[in-house]
Amino acid sequence: MFKFLLVIWVALASPAWSEVLQPVPPLVTHITDTLDLLPPGTRDALEHQLTTLETDKGAQVAVLIVATTRPEAIEQYALRVAEVWRLGRPGVDDGVLFLVARDDRRMRVEVGRGLEGALPDAIAKRIISDVVTPHFRQGDFAAGVVAGVAALDVRGRGEGLPVPAETSG
Repeated sequence: MFKFLLVIWVALASPAWSEVLQPVPPLVTHITDTLDLLPPGTRDALEHQLTTLETDKGAQVAVLIVATTRPEAIEQYALRVAEVWRLGRPGVDDGVLFLVARDDRRMRVEVGRGLEGALPDAIAKRIISDVVTPHFRQGDFAAGVVAGVAALDVRGRGEGLPVPAETSG
């Protein structure tokens, strides 16, 4: 019995149990900038661009900018956000999450199965390394996000997706 209690005490006292996961912010618009890194005009232009992509192609791209994903790795946090936000259309799974963790100096593009043909992991990594990172290294976060969204937009438009359903206005 003593060994059992000791195991329980060690498990509860471990740092992994005491670390609180970063919250997933609510999905309100295509752009969720928790740090206000993007100027309002840039945010509005990106919102318009991504709304147009969703209207034209059905693909839903969302950008999330946070300070950190710690204690989770960016990959784990991105999956958790994608599960909560449920990006893309049901049955098509054509959602994309572009996640920036500024203080961690990490980025991730999480792609739904419906867009894996147009945006495989190798292309997503190349967009981060060749398109976004050069701007970030110069301290221009807004230009990096704009360039990343533009690259994702081009890829999303190139995929043969089911036609979006007409919405009544």
